[in-house]
Amino acid sequence: MACAFRSKLVALAMLAMLTTVSAGKEVPFIRPKGFDLPLQKLEVNFDTHALFRGEFTVTGTFVAQWIRDTNRAYKKYDHIEYVIELDDYESKPTLPYFDPYLIETVQITNTSKALEMVGGIQSVAQLKGQKIEGFRSRGTFVISRIDVGVRCDSPWATARLVRVLTKQQIAKLERMGPASC
Repeated sequence: MACAFRSKLVALAMLAMLTTVSAGKEVPFIRPKGFDLPLQKLEVNFDTHALFRGEFTVTGTFVAQWIRDTNRAYKKYDHIEYVIELDDYESKPTLPYFDPYLIETVQITNTSKALEMVGGIQSVAQLKGQKIEGFRSRGTFVISRIDVGVRCDSPWATARLVRVLTKQQIAKLERMGPASC
């Protein structure tokens, strides 16, 4: 019992003092007021990140969209990207981050379930059948297994979408014709 308490205190002390070096300067870890999820994992290296347990509510725009990759030399192919854009001022500083790298988008990891929760069966079928380029829906979302970090001066975050609390009508992104110069 005492050992578990001591390890929690050590983890809290590490979190409070955490800095990482980026481009020769210290980058402090910021945990905003109101974000009280327990820290599950902390890594400070080339890919510095902090993983949290529990659920947290964010407001933003869920976007599911085809990403067209025409550069086949890197073996990347067309894929669907699933993110929640934290596009209002109040939402951006609610997730922890490595200062000054505020999290602006959260990559969603449970893609099929998230698509159904936000888009519904018809929109999902249209997206996967490439009848539309994507869809957007503004709302309030509950996310879990939040992982925030910074790599090469670029902030990133991933999470699982647990529930959709509120959402506005879906805006479908129509399919465009072939691109040309």
